[in-house]
This record gives sequence, C-alpha cells and structure tokens, in this order.
Amino acid sequence: MASPGYPGVVPFPRCPVIFNGTNWGDFVFHMEVHMDGQLRWGYLMGEWICPSHPILPTPPMYLPDDVDDAMSALLEAFELETESYQSDLGVYET
Repeated sequence: MASPGYPGVVPFPRCPVIFNGTNWGDFVFHMEVHMDGQLRWGYLMGEWICPSHPILPTPPMYLPDDVDDAMSALLEAFELETESYQSDLGVYET
C-alpha cells in the first residue's frame, strides 16, 4: 500500500538485515534469502540474463509534398502504421 504522502509510490520490501560492517555473515544469508524470495538472486549471481529494455517505437511520418493520387495511398498506409504504433506504444508502456 502506498504511503499517503507519496501517491503512486510502490512499496518494495527491504532486506531485514542492514550491513553495518561487522555482520557480514548474517547479512549475506538474509540478503540471499530475501533476493531469492523476490526472484532476483539468479540475476545477481549471473545465472539468468537480465531482460533487455524495450525500445520506444518511432511515430510514422509522410512527406507533405507528395502528389494527391499517391497521397490517399500514403494516408491509408500512414493510418495503418499509426494503429501499429499505438499498439506498440501500449506494449512499451506496460
């Protein structure tokens, strides 16, 4: 649950033990258990490859100087590309 002072903040559980320079053994054990519970330990140990960042799709463009006959075909293609762009953008934003 987000705190009332910070709308939109997503809470992320912390490791229950804070490393203070003298508790290395205890910290390592708890960090491994904590990160494994978050399904992140494999990424930290290099067993799993991190997923790539999605690439923001570029909006389609057409040249305004095209002939009127070709313009209708270009406009139709542009509208199809715009629909595809909106779809790709929706996937990117999720």
